[in-house]
Amino acid sequence: MKLAVLVVVAVHPPAHRLPQRAAIAMGLKGPPPIPSKHFVSLTSPGNLTEALAGAASDVVTVVKYQAPWCRTCRAMAPLLDRQAKKHQELRYFSLECRRDGKAAGERMHKFFVERGAKGLPFVEVYRGDTLLEATTVAPTGVEAFSHAIGRAIEAAQRARAQLELASGGAANRLRAEADRVRALLGVGPADSVESVPLPPTAAPRLDRQGRRRGGLGRQADHQKKYHATADVGGLQTPRTTCTTQTRSGLGSLFQ
Repeated sequence: MKLAVLVVVAVHPPAHRLPQRAAIAMGLKGPPPIPSKHFVSLTSPGNLTEALAGAASDVVTVVKYQAPWCRTCRAMAPLLDRQAKKHQELRYFSLECRRDGKAAGERMHKFFVERGAKGLPFVEVYRGDTLLEATTVAPTGVEAFSHAIGRAIEAAQRARAQLELASGGAANRLRAEADRVRALLGVGPADSVESVPLPPTAAPRLDRQGRRRGGLGRQADHQKKYHATADVGGLQTPRTTCTTQTRSGLGSLFQ
C-alpha cells in the first residue's frame, strides 16, 4: 500500500507585485525607493513649498510624483533621467507616495490627490513658483515631456530678458539724472574729464633734533629749563629755575 503525501507550500508574490495595503497586511516589506541620478527626493509636501518659494522667476523646476509600487514609475525613471541629463541647468525634485499606515504617508497621499495626480508618474513644470504644465507621463509620452521642458525654458529666457531690460532701464535713468546734475553744476560729462596727476608731496623738513619744522610743528609746545647762576663769593651757585614755553611763535613766557 502506497501513501501519497501532499505538501502545500504557500508562496507569496514579490511585494512590488501586490497592492500596497495587501503587502502591509501580509507583513511584507514594501518595495525600495525608485533610484534617480537627477531627481532629488523630497520627504514632505512642505519641502516642495519651500523649494518653490525661494525660486527666481527665470528658474525652471520639474517635480515628479511617483510611488515605489508603481511599475510604470519604475520603468519610466531611467527615461526621465535621460531627459533631465540634457538640461542639467534645471532643478528636479521627486515625491514618493507610501501608504504604509503612518501619518506621513497619509499626508503624502492626500497631497497627491490634491495636486490631481490620478495617474503616475505625474509631472509638474514650474517657472519660479508659477505652474506652467502638469501631466501624466506615459511610456509613449517622453517626447511630450521633453517639449514641456523646452517651453518652460523659453518662458524662463523671456523672463530673464525682461529682468535685464528692466535693470538696464534703471541704469539709463540714473545716468540721465547724473548728466542733468552735471549740467546744472556746469561740469562736463564724466567721459570727457581727464585725470590730472597730483604733484608729489614734499618731504617734511626736520631740524637738528629731528623735529618737524613748519606746519603742525609750530603748534607744538616746547619747554626748556635754564638754570640761572649767581656769583656768591666767587662760586657759581644755582639761583632759580625758569621754564620757557613757546607756543605758535608768540614769544616767551617766564614762570
